[in-house]
Formats: sequence, structure tokens, C-alpha cells
Amino acid sequence: MAIAPSQFTIGLFGPWGTGKSTILTEVGRQFDEADNNTAFVVFDAWRYDGDSLRREFIRSVGKELKDKGAAPGYDPERETKAFDVEVTRPRAEPVGLSWRSLGHPLGTAITALLVIGFGYLTASALDLSKQTILDAEIAVLSALTAFVLAAANRSLTPVEVRETKRRVEYPDQFAASFSALLREVKAERLVIGIDNLDRCSPARVAEILSTVKTFLEPPVDAEGEGSIKSICFVIAADDGALRRHLAGQENASGAQDGPEHAVDEYLRKLFNATIRITDTLMEDMKAFTAREIEDFIVNHPELQPGASDQLVEMAAQALKHNPRRMKQFINNLELRLQLFAQRRGSKRIQIEPDVLMVAKLAILEEEFPDYHAQLCANPRMLAQWQEEVARADPSGNLDEALVAFLRFTARVKSEDVRPYLTLKQSSDERDLPGYGELVALLEDGSSEGLRRLLDENGELECSEYVEAARRYFEEQVRERSWSRAGNALRALTEVESLHQTEVVDHILDIAVDHQPNLERRLPDLDPTILLQAARAGEDGERFTKVLRVLLAGAAEGEGAERRRPLFSALAAFDMELSKPDAKRVAKMLAGETVRQDFDSYALLAEARPELLGVEVLVAALDQLTTNPDLIQAGAPAFRVAVAGLGRSGADDELRERLLTLARDKLQAMRGSEGVELGKLHVPLTTILNAKPSSPGVLRLAQDIVESWESSEQQSRWVEIGVGLRLCSKSELIDESVGTTLGGLVLDLEGPTQVGEWAAEQYRSMAKNFKAGFRQRLVAALSGSGQPDAANAEEVADALSEQASKILYGEAVRQAVAKGRLENAGRCLTKASKQAGEEAMSIAVQSFRETPPGAGPKQKALLDFVLSNQARLASNVRVQLAEQMIGEVLKSPQRSGALAPAIGQIQIGDSVQRTELVKRLLHGLEQIRMPRRRVPIVEAAAGLAGESGPARDLVGAELEKFSKSSSPVEKNLAQRLQKKRGPAGS
Repeated sequence: MAIAPSQFTIGLFGPWGTGKSTILTEVGRQFDEADNNTAFVVFDAWRYDGDSLRREFIRSVGKELKDKGAAPGYDPERETKAFDVEVTRPRAEPVGLSWRSLGHPLGTAITALLVIGFGYLTASALDLSKQTILDAEIAVLSALTAFVLAAANRSLTPVEVRETKRRVEYPDQFAASFSALLREVKAERLVIGIDNLDRCSPARVAEILSTVKTFLEPPVDAEGEGSIKSICFVIAADDGALRRHLAGQENASGAQDGPEHAVDEYLRKLFNATIRITDTLMEDMKAFTAREIEDFIVNHPELQPGASDQLVEMAAQALKHNPRRMKQFINNLELRLQLFAQRRGSKRIQIEPDVLMVAKLAILEEEFPDYHAQLCANPRMLAQWQEEVARADPSGNLDEALVAFLRFTARVKSEDVRPYLTLKQSSDERDLPGYGELVALLEDGSSEGLRRLLDENGELECSEYVEAARRYFEEQVRERSWSRAGNALRALTEVESLHQTEVVDHILDIAVDHQPNLERRLPDLDPTILLQAARAGEDGERFTKVLRVLLAGAAEGEGAERRRPLFSALAAFDMELSKPDAKRVAKMLAGETVRQDFDSYALLAEARPELLGVEVLVAALDQLTTNPDLIQAGAPAFRVAVAGLGRSGADDELRERLLTLARDKLQAMRGSEGVELGKLHVPLTTILNAKPSSPGVLRLAQDIVESWESSEQQSRWVEIGVGLRLCSKSELIDESVGTTLGGLVLDLEGPTQVGEWAAEQYRSMAKNFKAGFRQRLVAALSGSGQPDAANAEEVADALSEQASKILYGEAVRQAVAKGRLENAGRCLTKASKQAGEEAMSIAVQSFRETPPGAGPKQKALLDFVLSNQARLASNVRVQLAEQMIGEVLKSPQRSGALAPAIGQIQIGDSVQRTELVKRLLHGLEQIRMPRRRVPIVEAAAGLAGESGPARDLVGAELEKFSKSSSPVEKNLAQRLQKKRGPAGS
């Protein structure tokens, strides 16, 4: 380093921690090793802040020059002693005691005591009373006390001590002393470094700079023997701090041009040159760190291969802007490792420390104290920070320098940093495997992770984890770490397998007893789990306590987000609420804020309508009145209103108001698709169930009937279901409306679907509704109604067998009575035997009552009867045969029409059959015309059957015909004999 002749002042500037002191030391080392013509010394200004600056400067610089051999003949103590000044002042103890001055008062006191003693001895001899003696003693003692105090006051005197305070009293003495020092320096150049100036007080900064400029730049006698040729001052400081100190001094002195301007001018005049310290190269910093940490690495052989290089890189990276802290870092690291060893020896901790992890935390504590404090409060933060900085674009919540350090040390990590921070472990940490994972799960409130941890361990280990979790929770409560305690509470209560354990009972008891620190966290947990866990315990009051806390939380400012899960949990809760609890919930629902929040408690209203008060129902109806679009099944206000007014005992006036609103809405919706209509009708059933006698029920039923023709098919399905329910619940639905509703079933499209619906509902149909349904169905089956009989049959066939037979029986009787013989024929096959016989009896009776001239009608009836005579009773068939035989014999001209029918009648009894044949054949005698006699014989042959007396009679008659002169009769005889065979065969 070349220095120009004469005096020179250099400023070595840089912020605190940039290694200015290190640079001064390194410069001095180079001078000492390589340049014999330059002497280098350093004066630490901060070390002597508050002392006599000038004297200590001379003494410190002179001593260092003497020690280095640059001024061997200089004696700093001798040279500065002549300028010391002694100052006398009192000590802190302000007085001293003079024993000589106390002699007289002490003698007086002793004399008084002797007098008092003598008085006691002579009292009896002088016959003095005790009171007299006592009075005298008091007087003597009072006088003696006053005398002694006065004497003692004169005996206490101030004590002075002599204290030597060394200082250079006069400036010219200092200048002369410095000149004498310079003359003793043997080197050609002197470099004086002044360090830590920026750490001194503002007054001391100004004093030192003034001293350097005024007194420490004396003229250099270039020709003097042994004198130096040049002198240089290197002042290492934070120039920003210098400016602040000097500006403060300028403000105090009342500078006119402004302190900043004056300071800048002053520094420009003071320094001949300045050097700005730049960032250290990482290569140089690593080399410096390696030298500083070399001894530590040697003393710790437990470092794994490569770990020492990592340690050097970590320290260099973290302290590159503050190298002066390197030694402090090494000392702190060594101290922590020694504490670890001591704690391991005392069994307070069991982990073998990772030196790199210890170093990482030591750097965090030194360089980032605020973040280290957060880490101590929550050891899990380090892992969270590492995850944050691992992302390509961190959120910006962390300091940039911390982000760089954490990225650089990402490989240095530990599953549990708590022991590294506390240097101790609890018995659970030492003895329970995986305790760190357990704590992490509890701190995060991870019920899923805790559930997995418990499932992975056996029953014994599981119970140990649970007990450890309980102790952890209690510890957080004791330490008032409410956030961690709240997270642990969440994790423990949400594990279903723990709900029946004493642990959950215990922590719930603690939670509800620590107001408001843990109580205010309960509403953020799953209310279903909390209520179930609270009910599981033996303490019946716990449920009430937990419910009270949850309700209070739901009523707060952020309660809107809490109300829905809480009310949903109460809706699903399978336990009846006590009267006080129910009253508490009802009161909350009736509150001005909550009762308008229908969405949050609609589910609860449907599950527990008894909790809804009049205030709630009025609020719901007011909203529906204001906004009719909300009258729909899914609307919360509508659901609340239906639930509240659908319970017994609800206000009738409010119920009629809701029915009126719903009726208006239904009228507006009819004629459209029935999906929304159905959704609206279904909840109304709740109201109808509660009050069947409501006038609104009848109005709803009448609306269905009146709007039926204009309704779409999809709407009709909905409305017929509603009509059925109306008829089932209300006695006000009269026969006219009820039967009309029942009859509308067959207007629905899809006979299969109608049949399935009817089969499902038939048994439980209301009386009026069923009557209407039956009437309409029977009319359709019998052919006297719509839709056509085919569709009606499909519906009837879908019913139960018994119901179907009954309906077909009614239909066949009606069809026969009305002459719908085709329909009657179809129905007859499906009707019951009794119903069929009744129908056939009606048909026979109708035939018998038909006038002979009715022609086609009589023939249709006769054909129907004959084709279905199996359903006729035997006696009815005999009566029918007798009637027809009588008509033929009475009117032979009708024999051509009736005789063939007589032959088709099946008479089972042979006697009756024979009598009928005899009657026919006997009547032949009165009929002379062969063409009229032939049909009668044919009828007798058909009636006689295949064998028996009746056939014999017919055979005998045919013998007569075979001999008849009439070709018609002969042909008949031949034809019948050929067909029937010989008589008697």
C-alpha cells in the first residue's frame, strides 16, 4: 500500500457488518509481514467511549507501536503521566464517625445510669414512693437522650477521599505528546486505523473527527532525524451512521444551511479519499469461513463426510454480508453442541444432534431473530417455510434473504426440530416412537392422519398414543397455546373411535371450562361430531354446555357460516332435546337476525318443527307474500312455513294464509308441465295432515276438478295424487268432489302406468275417491263410459284378483242390464261365479221380459244366454226351456226362430229333460204343417241328448216321421236317424 507524503485521511466506508474491522486487521497483517518501512496500528474508538479520548489515544497507539517494535524507546505510561490530573470528591457514604468527640456524652450517660440505680437502692430508706422515683427517672432519661443526640450530631463529620482521574487537560499538551510519539517512530510511514467510530455517541464522533483533523495531522519534519516521512489515518465506519451523528450535532448547534449540507461539506474536507466496501466474492468468503471454522471441524470428528463442506458453505452463504459474526456463530454452535451433550448425559434428551441442523437453527436465530421467535412458538413452521420456498414463486410472506437461505439449506432438515429448539424432550418424546408425527398431526388438527396413526398400531400402542395426545393437549392449555390446543381438540374429537373414551370427555370438559380461549374454537369444529361426543359421556350437562357454546358461536358476526352445519347437525341428531335446550334453540331461531336466515335452518325446521315460534312463521309468510316466486318446494322460506304450519297446534290463521298463497301459485302453474307442480303439492300434504278440516283443503280439491280439462298430462298425474291425499285426509271433501276426483284416474294416459298406480293405491284409497274410481272403471268396462273398454280392462286387470273380479262382476251386471252384451261377454269371463250367475239371471229375465216382436234384441239376448249358459243355474235353464217351449207351442209360427235355441239348452237332469221332450212332442199333435213340426222335433232331439228315455221318445217319433207322407218329415227322420244311430243304441 503506497501512501503519499505528508498527512492523508482515508475513509473506509460500508454498512455495519460488511467486514470493515476484518479489512483493517488484514491490512495490518500484510504490512507487518511485507513492509518494514510502514508501521500500522488500530485504535478502537468505541472501546474508550466515555473515557479521556486524547490520553487513551496516545497511550493505546504508543503501546501498540512499542509492542510491534516500531517505537521501542517510547513509554506510554511515563509520557502521559505528567498530564494526569487528580480530582477530589466525597464518597457515596456521606459521613464519618469521630470517637474522640463521643467521650464526653458517653461519660454523662454512664453517670445518669448510676444515679438511677442508686435511686432504686435508696428508695426504701428515704421512704420515697415508686411513682416519685419513676417520674424522676423519666425526667433524667429525657434530658440525657437530648444531650446524647446533640453530642452525636457534632461527632458525625463528612469523610473525603482522593480519587485520581487521568486525562490530558490541555490541547497543546496532547499535540506535544503526539509529536513526541511520532519522533519515536522508526518507520518512514505510519498508518493509524480508527475502528468502530460509528458505534460511538454523536458527541464522541464529532470529537474524534475534530481531533484527527486538528491535532493528529501535525506538520511532518521531513529533515528531522528519525522522524517519519508521512502519516495516514484510515477511518473504518458506516458513513450513513456518521452522517446521522453529525447531523444531530448540527441540529443541536443551530446550523443555518441545513444539517445535511453542512455534514457533507465537513466530510469532504475531512477525508482526502474514500474507499467503498463492495460485496465479498463467495469464493473469498468460503476461504475465509474455512479458515475460521477449521478448528471447530477438527474438534468434531462426528461430522459425516461432506458435512464439513456443507457447514462451510452454509455459514459462508448466511454470513457473507456480516463476516464479523463468524466467530460468534462458531461459538454459538459449539455452545449448543455442548448443551446437547450435557442433556444427553442427564437423560433429558435422546437424539443424536445433526450438526448441520444445529448450525442452521443457530444462523436463523442470529440472522433472522423474528422468524426464529415464530419457529420457537411453532416448530412446524420450518417445514412450512421450506415448502413455501420450494415453489417457483413464493407468496412473498417471507423475507427475501430468508428465502435464499432456506433454499440453500433445503437438504438440511429434521422430522422434529422441537428438541433442537428446546434442548430437552418430554418422557413421551423420549419413549414413544413416532411422537414427533403425533405432535405434528395434533398441531395441524389432522383427524385423518391421527386416525391412520391409531389404526396402524396395536391396541396397547394406540392407548399410549391417545394418552400422549391428552397430555399434549393439557400442556398446550397450561401454556395458554390456544391455537395448538384448538387444533388438537379438532383432531381428537373428529376421530370416531375415540368418542366413547375418557379422553374426549376430558378434553371437552376442559374446552367448555376455558372461556373464551377454547370455547370460541368449538364452533369452528364439526358440530355433529361435537354433539355426538358430548352425548356419549356420562355427564348429562356436557351436551348442554357444548350446545350453548355452539349456539353462542353461531350467533356471532361470523355465525352465518356456522349456523347451517350446526342446525343440520341438530336436525340429524337422534336424541330428543331437553326442554331447556329446545327453548334455547327456539329462542335463537326467533332472533331478529337468524329468523330471516331460512336457508340455514330449513332442514332443522323440517326435522323439529316444534322449535319454530310464531315470529319465525310470520317472517317466512311475509317473505313468501313479498316474493311469490319463492313459493316452491325447494325454497327455504316455503320449507320453513310448511314445516311449522304442518304440525298440530299451529296457528289456524297462519295456516289458511299459507294455503291461500299456495293455491294462487298452483292456479298460475296449472296447464304447464307438472314437475314443479308436483314439487309444490307434496309439501302441502304436511299442512293437510295437520288440519284436515281446513277450508283450504276443499278449495284445493275443487281447483283440481275445475282445472282438469286444461291441465297437461304430466300435471294431471301430480294433481290426481294430490286429490287422492286430499280425499284421504279431509272430511270436508264431499261425495261429489271425491267421486269426481276418483273418476279422473281413467283420464290419465298410459293404461299400464294407470293400472300400476291404481293397484298400488287401491287398498288405501279414500271411500269417496275409490267410489268415483270404481264407478268410472265399471262404466268403462260395461261399455257405458270412456275411455274404451280395452283400456279399462288393462287397468282392472292390474288390480288384485279379488278386486278385479268384483269390478268385472259389477261391470257385467251393468252391461247386461244396459244391453251391452259384447262388453258383458268380455267381463263375464273375469267376473266371479256368483256375479256371473247374477248377470245371466238378469239376461234371462231380460229375455223373458222382451216382447215377442222385439226381434233382434231378443235374439241377441238369447244368443248371449245360450253362449254363456254354463254360468246359468240348472233351474234357470229349465225355466228358460219351459218358457221357450211354451212360446213355440203357443205360436208355432215362431218355431223356426226359437226351436233351434231350445235344442241348444243343456239340461243336466234326465227326468227334467224327459219331461221337456214329452211336452214338445205332445204339442206336435196340434201342429199340422210339416215345416213347423220339423224344427220342433229337431229341438226335442237336441234337448234329449245322447241317451236315456228322452232319446227313446225322440226315436219313436222319428219312426213315425219316416213313414210320413211328407217328404220334409221323411228327410228329417232319415237325417237324424243317420246322425244319431238306431234307437236305443
